[in-house]
Amino acid sequence: MNEYELAKAQQAYSPPTLEEIIKQQADRIAELEKQGEPVAWMQMHHKDNIPTKFSPVKVWEDDIPLYTTPQTKPLSDEEIEEVIRKHWNKEYKNRGMMAFAKAILRKAQEK
Repeated sequence: MNEYELAKAQQAYSPPTLEEIIKQQADRIAELEKQGEPVAWMQMHHKDNIPTKFSPVKVWEDDIPLYTTPQTKPLSDEEIEEVIRKHWNKEYKNRGMMAFAKAILRKAQEK
């Protein structure tokens, strides 16, 4: 490419508008949400326990991931059973309760 072609190419270039940049960032956040990855990382001040820095990538081992949607994991049957026993304070025999609890958890994850 000669100098004339380079100059012409530079004139043809137009930097993205603010709206285009915001849309690109929104698209990237949506993509990360689908993958279940954090959209940013937060560093806390150890003495005061207040946020000190935010970064799009993990910098330190103790950085805290930030998500735009809650990150939930399904509970095992044993974990559900533990909650039921704790709240009813007795052993339950109705196995339909397990299916009911799982259905509620699935519905909550859909939101």
